[in-house]
Formats: sequence, C-alpha cells, structure tokens
Amino acid sequence: MNIEQLHLFIEVANLKSMRLASEKLFVTPQYISKSIQNLEKQLNVKLFHRNRYGVELTKEGEIIYPFVQDVYNRFIHLYEVIPQALANSGEYHKETPPIRLNIGASGNYSASFIDVLNMLSSKYPNIIPNIVARESNDLLLSLDENAYDMILCNADKKFIDLFDNICSNYSIYPIFQSELYLFVDKFSPLALKKSIKAKELSSLPLSFVCSGNEITPLFLQILQEKNIEPHISFTSSSPQCCTSYSTKSNTYSIGAANRKRESQKRGENIVAIPIDDLEPIWQVLLVNHDFSAPQLAQDIVNILTSIFQKSK
Repeated sequence: MNIEQLHLFIEVANLKSMRLASEKLFVTPQYISKSIQNLEKQLNVKLFHRNRYGVELTKEGEIIYPFVQDVYNRFIHLYEVIPQALANSGEYHKETPPIRLNIGASGNYSASFIDVLNMLSSKYPNIIPNIVARESNDLLLSLDENAYDMILCNADKKFIDLFDNICSNYSIYPIFQSELYLFVDKFSPLALKKSIKAKELSSLPLSFVCSGNEITPLFLQILQEKNIEPHISFTSSSPQCCTSYSTKSNTYSIGAANRKRESQKRGENIVAIPIDDLEPIWQVLLVNHDFSAPQLAQDIVNILTSIFQKSK
C-alpha cells in the first residue's frame, strides 16, 4: 500500500468515476482501475460498486474512506512541514540551503504540482513549497508583480505567440494542448457532423464544461475575439453535471479534452464534435527569470510534460 493508491481511492470516491479521476490526475483509467484492484487485494475488501453512471463506494468503502482521507491529509501535512523543520534545524547542512518555491496554479493543477514535487523529493529534499490556487486570468494579470517563481495555468495560442513581447521577467513552456469540442446527444442532427465551425455556435443554446480548470472564461474570450456571442444557459465545472443538464434541457455542452477518444467517453449517448476553426487551449508553465534553481525548474518542466503526455 502506498500514498498514491490512497490518493487515487479518494479521488475516485469523490468524483464517483474512474474516468473523471483519470482526467483530473492525468493518468489513464486503466492505471487507476489496476491501482484500486491492488488496494482491494491488500485490504481484502471490495471498495467500489459499478453502476451506469460510474462507481460508488461499497459499505466497506464508506467505512474505510474517512480513515484513508485522514492518513492522506497527514501525509500532505508532513510533506509541507518537514522541509520547514529541517530548514530551521541546526542539523540542516549549510551547503544545501532551502529552496523556497512560490507557485501559482489554476484549477486542479495545484494537485499536479504536489505530485511533481513528490517525485523530486529525493533529489531536492530542501524544497519549501508554497502553492496558491487562483484562476488563470488572475495569475496572468499578476505577472508584473513578480509574485511567483512558477505559474501553471491555461492560455490560448495568441498569448503564447505574443508572450515575449508582453512579459520580460518569465520564460514560457507550453506543456500540453487541449482541443475544444461540442458535445451533443447522439440522436441530435448535429451528431452526424464530422466537425463544426465556431460561428455556428451563436445559434445554439449552450452549457459549458470547464474540465475542472476554469476553461469557460478563456473560451468565452476566444469566441469574443471572433465576434461570436453564444447563448449560455448554464455553466458548471463538472463535465458530468453539464452533460446531464444538456441532455435534460436540450442544450449543448462545450469543453476541452486532451484527445477525442477520451472526450467521447463523457456519456454513452454523447458525441464529441471538433470545433475545427478554433485554436486549442494550452496548459503552460511560466518560470521566473530570477528563480534561483534553474535545474529544478527544468526538471519540473520535464516531469509535467511527461505527466500530461500520459493522457495523450
């Protein structure tokens, strides 16, 4: 049993879906399923029941859940306080001074950063992280303040192309791109389309899928730049909630997905149609030029890229 298994168990229990947990944590559903099966074997108990909507905890799983949550929270707390304790200790070697790392992360990307730092803990045991979760727009507006050593957020291609002209104190690393899709009921006439143009969205009643990383504001900005004003009747950060609402209210959902095959799994009756004249949304890492550990920054770039590529 390891801390990653506990983390996966908690996310699946909270989201009631291995697929949604895989999208949030940037691993495959198969990886999560195998991890849960191993955990069940180790505990000699069945943790989840499958249903038509996803999964739900068994009675035994409900009993175990608060204990697992407590253990996981204690581990995260240890990870935060031990570097500080070492830094304040007389036993801490002067030749390895603490690396204070101020991170701004949007949406669920703060969890991604925790996973990355866990992977690097043996190589950099002296990191003292401070992770602040904020919306992408707020993080990008704070660039001139020089408040963060690193920022992990969403951005469009226009921002990436113009970055060197608008910001001189950070370097930008595009990590991964998410394509934009229109999700429709398989019985809708639109389901026969192989793709759709952005201008066609103006005539459709829409509800938005944010994929847990506040895609909606950025997507609206992209549409407004094309002089498109979509009719929005509902917004949600939950793909499952938005898809359910769309089906019941005869509206359509828009969201970002790392690959079409995964996007088509949002529901048995849902078809994903690519919006072919819109640029993808990028997940980018910004690194402050004044950050004192450039090799650590490069290691983080490499690991983040690897994590996101797993979902490709």
